[in-house]
Amino acid sequence: MKVRVKDAVKDISPYTSNGDVFDFSGFTGTCRKNEFYDDEEVVIVSFDKRSLALLPQAYIDHADEVDEDYSRFGFYKTDLIVIG
Repeated sequence: MKVRVKDAVKDISPYTSNGDVFDFSGFTGTCRKNEFYDDEEVVIVSFDKRSLALLPQAYIDHADEVDEDYSRFGFYKTDLIVIG
């Protein structure tokens, strides 16, 4: 299922020493339909190529440093709009 992140949805932790927090507004990707419609509040979204290209290198570097997958992110269902 394809989803889009609503406006003003940000990461909860900074990715730079300056305290920069990434804004995921408008990012698109896919998630599993059963994850979205089951009772879970959080859905893992795998970003599409267009959205991945928007990630700054500092965000990617930080994810690598903390051993996280920057190509996916967990969002509350209320932060997402189903687009397909």
